[in-house]
Amino acid sequence: METQYATLQTVFDLVKEEVSPTQYPCALNQVLVRQNQPWDVLLSHLQLLAAEELVQLRQVGTLQISITDKGIQVAEQMFLKKAS
Repeated sequence: METQYATLQTVFDLVKEEVSPTQYPCALNQVLVRQNQPWDVLLSHLQLLAAEELVQLRQVGTLQISITDKGIQVAEQMFLKKAS
């Protein structure tokens, strides 16, 4: 699995139990503490995911990350492949 998709899986894990997962803003530090990646690498992963429209990035004081519907579909497909 490419490492940016591991980052997508981390974002998905943070929001999957929310009523509206695409509306839940994750802070960068929530993702950072769950990944064994340097900050700059994590940021490049998020930018790659945003370019694929799997997450949205917003600067509201701090960087906020929201998963998109497309991102949820990709993360769920990755989970199914991993489980089988």
